[in-house]
Amino acid sequence: VVLEDHQTCALPILILEDDCVPHPSFFTFCEDMLERYAHDERVMSVSGNSFQSVLGGMTFEADYFFTRYCHVWGWATWRRAWRHNAGILDRWPDLKRRGLLRRCLDTLHERVFWTDWLDRSADGRLNSWAVPWTLAMWEAGGLSISPSVNLVRNIGMDAQGTHHTGESELADLPVSEVSFPLRHPDSVERHAEADRWADRRLYSGSTRTRYNRLYRRWKKRTRSGVRALLGASRASDTAG
Repeated sequence: VVLEDHQTCALPILILEDDCVPHPSFFTFCEDMLERYAHDERVMSVSGNSFQSVLGGMTFEADYFFTRYCHVWGWATWRRAWRHNAGILDRWPDLKRRGLLRRCLDTLHERVFWTDWLDRSADGRLNSWAVPWTLAMWEAGGLSISPSVNLVRNIGMDAQGTHHTGESELADLPVSEVSFPLRHPDSVERHAEADRWADRRLYSGSTRTRYNRLYRRWKKRTRSGVRALLGASRASDTAG
C-alpha cells in the first residue's frame, strides 16, 4: 500500500513492513482497535509491537496500553489521523522554535535526542517516515496503542537490511497470542512507565554516548550565549 494514496481513502489502513511477520491475532487486534477508536481523535495509531513486555518483562492490567511512541513494523491508522502527517517536516522548524518538544518530552536528554533525529529527517540525512509520523502525533496531541504482548517480529534485521546492518536486540523477537475479548484500559491516558522504559531502552538511553556529546555541545553553546549576553549587558552599564 502506498501511504500517500491513503489521503483519499475513507477506510482505515493496516501496514506491515518488509520482513515483518505478525502473529495471526495481530489482525483481529488491529480490527478491534480500529473499530473501537475510529472516532476518538486522541488515538492516532495502533501498533503490533510491545517491546516493553518481551524485552523489559513489563506486565499490564489491560490487553493494551497508550503510548506517545508509534512502532511501525506492523501497525494501523485512520485517514483522520494520517492527514496530520502531510507537510509535517516543513512545519518542524516552527514547531521547534515554539517548543513543542518541551511540552511532549520529560527530560532535556530526550529533547536533544529527538531534535537531532528530526533535524536529520528534515534535511534528508535520516530516511525514516516513522520519525515524522511520531512528530505528527505529538503536534496533534495524539497517542498510539501498543498491545500487552508482542504481536510482530522482524526477521530482516541483518547485514542485508536497509535500515539495520548489524546485530540488534530487536531482531526476531518472539510473538505471543493476545486473548479475546480484549480487556480495555480504564481511560485513554499515556502509560508513563512504559514510555520511560521505551526512552531508556530504545531512544535517548540506547545511544547515550552520541547524545551525551550533543548534550555537552548544547550546554557549551548555551553557556557561551549567556556569557556573551552578560558581557554585553556589563558593557552597556559601563557605557551608561
